[in-house]
Amino acid sequence: MIEFPKEFENGNGHWSKRFIKWLKTIQLQYSTETDSLQLWIKEAERQCEILLEATKKIKDLSTSERYSKNIELIRSVPGIGLITGMILLVKIEEITRFENSDKLAGFIGLIPTCHSSGERDNKGEIIPRRHNSMRKTLIESSWIAARRDPALCLSFSKYCKRMEPNKAVTRIARKLVNRIFLF
Repeated sequence: MIEFPKEFENGNGHWSKRFIKWLKTIQLQYSTETDSLQLWIKEAERQCEILLEATKKIKDLSTSERYSKNIELIRSVPGIGLITGMILLVKIEEITRFENSDKLAGFIGLIPTCHSSGERDNKGEIIPRRHNSMRKTLIESSWIAARRDPALCLSFSKYCKRMEPNKAVTRIARKLVNRIFLF
C-alpha cells in the first residue's frame, strides 16, 4: 500500500505536476510493480498531452472566421464555456434551420414525451431520442448556470422543491436552449 504525503491526503492536487513527480519517485516491493506504476504514469501523461492538443485545436477553430462571432455570443450564456460552445456550434451548424426553440430542444432531446388520447394529455419524462453529446453537454452546463445566473438559480430552487435535482437541472437545460436560440 502506498502512503500519501500529508499535502496529498485531502485529495487536492492529485494528478498535478507535483503529484506526478512524487509518484515517479515511489519504489514498490517488487520491480514489476514499480515498472507497472511507471507505465501507468506515462499513460496518464500521454492522455494529458492529447487533451491539451485537442483543446488547442478547438481554441484555434473557435478563432476561425466561421465560428469567432458565434462563439462569443454563445459563451455569453451562463454555464457555457469554450468547449461546450464549440460542441454546440459544430453540432447545430445553422441555428436558422430550426423554426423555434422547441424544434431545437426536440433535436437535442430536451422535450417531454407526450401520451395523448382523446381529451387526455399526459406529459412524461424527456424523450429517449436525442443528440446524446449535446444533451449531456447542456445538462452539465446547466449545473454551472444554476449556480452562476440569479434567474436560473431561483428557477432551480423552485424546481427542487417539487422534484429531484437531476430533473430540475434538465428544466434549466431547457431554459439554456431558449437563451441559445435567441442568439
